[in-house]
Amino acid sequence: MSIENLHLLFEPQDIAGIPEAWQDNLEAAIASFPGAKRLDFLCRDFILAANDTLLLPQDAVEALFRAVGLIRRDEKLARLAWLWREIFLKKAESMPYPTQWPSPIKAMGPDAALFSAVVLISMLPPALEFHRQRGVSEDISKASFRDFYIWLQDYYDKHGRWGLAGFTWLLLHLRGELYRLGRLQFCGAVFEEPVAEGFLPGLASIPQPGDPVLAVHIPADGKLDHEQCRASYLAALEFFPAYFPEIPFDAFTCHSWLLDPELRKILPESSNIVRFQRDFHIYSIQDDDRQMFERVFGNKPADLSQAPRDSSLRRAILDHLQAGNSMHKGMGFILRQEIEALKSAP
Repeated sequence: MSIENLHLLFEPQDIAGIPEAWQDNLEAAIASFPGAKRLDFLCRDFILAANDTLLLPQDAVEALFRAVGLIRRDEKLARLAWLWREIFLKKAESMPYPTQWPSPIKAMGPDAALFSAVVLISMLPPALEFHRQRGVSEDISKASFRDFYIWLQDYYDKHGRWGLAGFTWLLLHLRGELYRLGRLQFCGAVFEEPVAEGFLPGLASIPQPGDPVLAVHIPADGKLDHEQCRASYLAALEFFPAYFPEIPFDAFTCHSWLLDPELRKILPESSNIVRFQRDFHIYSIQDDDRQMFERVFGNKPADLSQAPRDSSLRRAILDHLQAGNSMHKGMGFILRQEIEALKSAP
């Protein structure tokens, strides 16, 4: 099976994003295929063992049982699952990811969105072994991989069945790059966009493009408690030097709808979002409201007047937009020494 004949499993539009650079890897992965019956990750026991870490609800586990059964019984699907797994496990950093994950709708029907979940879960044992080798605790491992549940549940909430809409985000977890420490997640990164001259007057130190930083991500599974967030920053100060000393950092960075200054105009100073935002030096605003609509409303409604107004945040945002204003995505940073200063704060 090569890129040219993947149409046997996919619709043509579904494979348009596969990079040509994968050709050699496809052929090597296919050549090493051991046979569907020898793929342990296509067994119920494998899913059960993985769920000791993932902690998925029983309904999701049953859906995964059904998916691995479909894949195991179809030799072409089993080959494809092996192919994706081998490529993602052995991929060189210089090799591009596809822009989308082909979904084998022809072969799996409504369970097609679970194909990527099965492949990603197959990569969990080596990821957990990497954690163990580094001394990462079981609790942190389980917390970090909770994103599997979050995004499977997100798909279920939107479509009424279990699945994943994307895959590249979860590869950060499986490659041992992203860790959840309390309320927040962190991974090593570099500072990207330069801070415009004069944008932050009076700040003695400003990160420069290429400087090492810790990227901050906010899991979508609870309140953004300010004290918990600060505890997470402090935990990261201890965690990364202890377990990943090769990942230096001079600052924490975040790119999020939560850093939109418009939120300060519509929310009280006591709100968790405003308190989270005030910890950051915001240095760039992007005219992009997609993430806000996805996180707050699930998607962008065609008619704002029909959007749900069942929370104070939703009502505040809708009132602001219907008054002719706009929402954005912000970029900000916290200097490492500012977090270190919290250690001695009363």
